[in-house]
Amino acid sequence: MKKLRIEVNNDQETINNGFASRSNNTLSNVEEFIDNIIPFARKMMLKGMKSEILITINKLDDEYWEVTLEDNVEGVNSIPKDLLEIDSRKNGDSFESYYSFGIKQSSCALSKNGGSWKIYSRTEKMIKEGKFICVAGPYNLLRYEQYEYNVNKDVDENGNIIKWPGRFDVAGTIFKFKISKIILSKILSTHEKEYKGKIESNKQFVLFDEAEDFRIIRVLKEELGYIYEKYLLDDLLKISIVHRLKSYDVTPVSIEWESGKPFYENVEEHDLGAGIVRVGLKIGHIKNSENTIYRNKKDANNNGIVIIVNGRKMQSPLWIWKDKRDPHNHSFVIEVSLTSHDIQSLPAPLVDKTHLSSADEKYRSLIQYIRKKVPKPIRDDFNTKQVEKEAKQLLIVELSKQKSFVSSEYKLCSFLKEVYGSIDIREVTDKNNINFYELKIQQINRRTIEQILRYISLAKIEEEPVDKVILVGDYYSPSIEEYVELYNSKIGDVLIELKKWSSYNIDIDFIKDKHKNIKFENNTI
Repeated sequence: MKKLRIEVNNDQETINNGFASRSNNTLSNVEEFIDNIIPFARKMMLKGMKSEILITINKLDDEYWEVTLEDNVEGVNSIPKDLLEIDSRKNGDSFESYYSFGIKQSSCALSKNGGSWKIYSRTEKMIKEGKFICVAGPYNLLRYEQYEYNVNKDVDENGNIIKWPGRFDVAGTIFKFKISKIILSKILSTHEKEYKGKIESNKQFVLFDEAEDFRIIRVLKEELGYIYEKYLLDDLLKISIVHRLKSYDVTPVSIEWESGKPFYENVEEHDLGAGIVRVGLKIGHIKNSENTIYRNKKDANNNGIVIIVNGRKMQSPLWIWKDKRDPHNHSFVIEVSLTSHDIQSLPAPLVDKTHLSSADEKYRSLIQYIRKKVPKPIRDDFNTKQVEKEAKQLLIVELSKQKSFVSSEYKLCSFLKEVYGSIDIREVTDKNNINFYELKIQQINRRTIEQILRYISLAKIEEEPVDKVILVGDYYSPSIEEYVELYNSKIGDVLIELKKWSSYNIDIDFIKDKHKNIKFENNTI
């Protein structure tokens, strides 16, 4: 018999990385801490008190940032063992905390790549005694050292007087992280296809220069406003982000429905297989939000079924129909709000709460219920030619007010027969500048850019003078905006300008609604 000893590497970094592998979604890891506060926020609301969460983000150096999440709910006088033990899991008593991957995993994920974490807490009694506790990571297999500090008496290793590290002058808990710039910038990967940035071979974003780091703040603010919209609207909690000494309140990111409301709205009770659940449905076409970077836009990332469970929204909308997503259903949204005091009666989400779990029978029952209500997506169909014609006429009127000479359907033809173009509007301004207008009643996208670049080339071939090409559309993505900015700075001898119909006081949604081919009443609910 031959005996072989196998050495296993179980150092702190290995343990930390093992926990971190549960979730690579930085946004979900931040949300994990907020989710764990929600049950306490509900209790505080019953007492007439409002919970607050303060997220502070500061740059330490070129490689690391400090991110702090601080709350004002209760606090503890000793860090619970189940928060630290490897094989311990204590499910919470709310949907948000019951279905979670835990503080352990989130702490490890956020402190990966050489980062660290600390937890501070204090109760009202400890405040009176001038004390608070602290536990620090990375995770240890055997033991932790919990420090109890005496405020304004004890000193740290540098000889500085110990003070409470938070901003709230009440009981509460602080989670403080040293986060690598790669991990922090993955907040942007929620919208990876849309965001400008350098992407390494491992497809992780690298932070932009310091002048542009506000992008992360903007995306984080919008995402938290989207996920916790209902809680913010109900005044259950307040979330603020502090960066470079400036505070940003997280505000609700709500759907703006065409005509001001959904065209179907109902609440009914339904058994998904484990007990009665209140199901609220709002069905309609949405406006393209002017107040967001990504959320609630008329595109394939925002249409479909938006799931809200006990007030907590899932990160990504679902698409459950065979019909493919196309521009005519990009504005179609079903907001499904599920409510129950019995957590077991609700469909389970994935641990990072990006979606509901398709392995759950209750999820499949919900999808069947929705399909029965809405067998196919309701297209935002309208008479395209009529809308284009009316919108163009209104724009010509607006341009004429500016003393411009305007001609419609201006032809560009080349000696190469296969290359030709037709400009929607050619404008000669009162200053003799020549502008081409390309009009889109839907989205300005990559193909639109390719089209007008071809027009610019044709104009050069024919020695047709043009100073600017103006693209007018219903909406466009940040990536298009950034490409145009790059083109104008690097190449643009003929400038490209992006405009929305609203810039000319033209309500394109009103015109579309006027020329709709399909009305909702013809669909069966």
